[in-house]
Amino acid sequence: MDDDFNNEPLRVPIGCRNGLLASMVLWAFIALVFLFAIKTWADTPIVYKSWETQQCVRVDDPAGEHDCGNLPDKYELEWLQ
Repeated sequence: MDDDFNNEPLRVPIGCRNGLLASMVLWAFIALVFLFAIKTWADTPIVYKSWETQQCVRVDDPAGEHDCGNLPDKYELEWLQ
């Protein structure tokens, strides 16, 4: 009976490798989600509106696709005096 145990291959390294692989995949996924969130936040245009007239004054758009006549669907709003 002890002979069978000694002849069986050691399975600990395989389990460690599989656990390490799963951990690496999980951390890579978390990093990708985090980087996507930063990119989305950094690309959000800022719309400046006048407090008195409630009209658009200017748009700071990193992509250069929007202006006061063509406001984006999502933007950060800054009020000016």
